[in-house]
Amino acid sequence: MVSMDEVQRLFNEQTQETGEKIHPLFSIVHFPDHNLRSLISSLYQDRRGSVAVQTFLLLPIFVLVVFGGYEILRAMSIKQALHNGTYQAVRYLSLNPIISSGSGPWQDVAETLIVQELAAATGDEAEARRLLQIRVPEIPRHVPPWCGDTFRVEATYTWQFDVPFANRFNITFRERRDGRIICS
Repeated sequence: MVSMDEVQRLFNEQTQETGEKIHPLFSIVHFPDHNLRSLISSLYQDRRGSVAVQTFLLLPIFVLVVFGGYEILRAMSIKQALHNGTYQAVRYLSLNPIISSGSGPWQDVAETLIVQELAAATGDEAEARRLLQIRVPEIPRHVPPWCGDTFRVEATYTWQFDVPFANRFNITFRERRDGRIICS
């Protein structure tokens, strides 16, 4: 077995003789052909392609961060649109109560107003209608509604978080607002 001192001595001798630096472990092995020895030495010292390897290793992380950030901003925009939509629906229904004994017309008005807000945020009204669920579980008990009667609008929107190199998962946004009939 060769000691580390012997390896270092052989390395120093090889460096002084040829002027080229060869890894100490390669200096122990005697290659019959000097070209093969210089080829192995050049492969050891060659750094070409290291930037490409680093790029290929870091590119997926960079893509994940960029697209993940974009999707988070989209999620925040959708949440804000749902918040604003339910606010607009409650405000409209408070000032313009519908004379109906069922929640259907109240729900239709709320859906129209909330979909307008979501369509502005997502850019796709059909998708907003498909993924949105509206409920108006509590409506005024009196027909026509009396001043001060309360009602509630609930909206649920399911959105798919889609980032390259990551698992897809659904996020459900819920918004609930209570309103009161206002008479002027």
